[in-house]
Amino acid sequence: MDKKNPEWLKYYSTLPDGGPLYTETDLSHFIVEPWNAISSLAFLIPAIYWFLRLYKKPKENWFLLYCAFLILVGGLGSTLFHAFRANKFFIVMDFLPMAIATFSLAIYFWYKLLLKWYLVLAIVPPAFAMRYFIFNNLGHHNSINASYFLSGTLFFLPLLLILVRYKFKHWGFAFAGLFSFVIALFFRQIDAWDPPVISIGTHFLWHLAGAAGCHFLAAYVYELHPKIPIVQEEGVIS
Repeated sequence: MDKKNPEWLKYYSTLPDGGPLYTETDLSHFIVEPWNAISSLAFLIPAIYWFLRLYKKPKENWFLLYCAFLILVGGLGSTLFHAFRANKFFIVMDFLPMAIATFSLAIYFWYKLLLKWYLVLAIVPPAFAMRYFIFNNLGHHNSINASYFLSGTLFFLPLLLILVRYKFKHWGFAFAGLFSFVIALFFRQIDAWDPPVISIGTHFLWHLAGAAGCHFLAAYVYELHPKIPIVQEEGVIS
């Protein structure tokens, strides 16, 4: 993007962490974005809940424990990032754990569906490469949301196909997760509206809905594995 473009200036030229401005951002305050920071702590709720529920059986539940750890780190990173807006390390803590969790979940669901690693590797890494191409070639606010949409599609598509295969078993958790993430992305998008929808912006609602989505997806993964077998034409594989 042209560095003289007003959108580039809005998103890159003012904050020491190099991150975007939100409706709530106010650099004159010690806590720069109080609602965005506090709402980020919501991610700790599903992370801690699932850790406490599963830690006694780590071998059976290693994937969910791994995801819970990433969500915990991401929630703490998001809290620090939004609170102070002064350190590039915090912005990395904000997005990187969640990106890894999303990538891992996409691999998990595609493998559950296809059962062949070469097919999974032919789908997931190129799609994530496309995410970063989109990120670098659209206006910053839209590029972030478009990349989130692509990431969500990457794991919700196989999830929906798995639901069809198993006659919509445990569909409530899956659809609650999908609804939560759609609503979350909507709130993230409209935070940039001018005039703002509400004075503090709507980015904090992205956090709250996203945390709810994490819980519902974790519940679906818990029910999916190992209780639902994987079916191939030649038989059943647990």
